[in-house]
Amino acid sequence: VLNYDLVVVSLVSLLENISKYVKQNSKVIVSFTANEASIDIVFEMQSLLVDDDECEKIFEDGYSGRASRKHHLNGKGLGLYKARRLLAMTNGQIRFEGNLDFEVRHNEYVAPYVKNKFVVSLPRA
Repeated sequence: VLNYDLVVVSLVSLLENISKYVKQNSKVIVSFTANEASIDIVFEMQSLLVDDDECEKIFEDGYSGRASRKHHLNGKGLGLYKARRLLAMTNGQIRFEGNLDFEVRHNEYVAPYVKNKFVVSLPRA
């Protein structure tokens, strides 16, 4: 059974994280897809680079990505950890797909911001 309170708190935590790391004056595109098993909420944006080996680590308690530390934007590393834990309590999931700009993902001198995506999957009731 989907616990709407937990979903709302997890989405607020995710949105706080997105707002902290999204490139200024850029858009966050939110879309929804549904299938028989789940409803996905997709957040696509230009946001701070997350190295390939950090795509799961950013969900760990206390972890802040290298680029966020380098640019002094890091926090306590709790937001995404909390979002994932709360979603798991209601059988939901969250995943990160990073560095979707192939041409810039290996050259941090081009830009510290790349196309990233969060996908929140919620079970259908």
